[in-house]
Amino acid sequence: MKKPICMMYEGIKDNEKRIIIDTLVKASKIYDRKLMNLGRKPRLNSHEENIDTDMIIARSKRVVQLGAYGPRYDAEDIWYQISNSEKMKRNPFLAVFFTTKDITVKMGGRYLNFCYGYTAGNVVIISLTRIRGLEEPYKKLMIEGLIMHEIGHAFGLCLGGRSNTENNFGIHCTNPGCVMNQGLSEKELIYIFKEAFKDYHRCYCPQCMEQAKLVYN
Repeated sequence: MKKPICMMYEGIKDNEKRIIIDTLVKASKIYDRKLMNLGRKPRLNSHEENIDTDMIIARSKRVVQLGAYGPRYDAEDIWYQISNSEKMKRNPFLAVFFTTKDITVKMGGRYLNFCYGYTAGNVVIISLTRIRGLEEPYKKLMIEGLIMHEIGHAFGLCLGGRSNTENNFGIHCTNPGCVMNQGLSEKELIYIFKEAFKDYHRCYCPQCMEQAKLVYN
């Protein structure tokens, strides 16, 4: 049985939620998945009626107590709470967690300055903190691009011995018109996502789209 895509969030605004849901609907069609909205109080463990998503953040490690975007949290701690929940262990699903908190992750034993998104196994974490100040349409573009990019990682796009990939902060597509290309700055990401979304129905290059259609679990 194909694992569904399940949305969770904390602190997002209504206009952001609309963009997120529209993009997740698109992803669910590409990957042929059921889309579920677990909301702000997902029931992840049987011994707790609900786990508030704010509590997930509160339980996570603060790497920076106070920065320009507020405290910075360890994305792996957020990942651990979701991936080790009873619900995930019983019936694995793809959890896409949206947070308004700044996040980071360790690479090579050191924390990155920050990250927009982090994906490991069945959990995707996307931070909206650093893109909230962008003007439209760039804010919308960044949300859409980050969702499709991180979900692509979750389903293993760019793996499998392809020639048009590179291993830099994870394996990414080198096709300039693909959302799975890697950008290391806001400017680079906006350029990549603009190219990828020129054709709304595409966003992935032909090689990545072919892999997306072959994902069964």
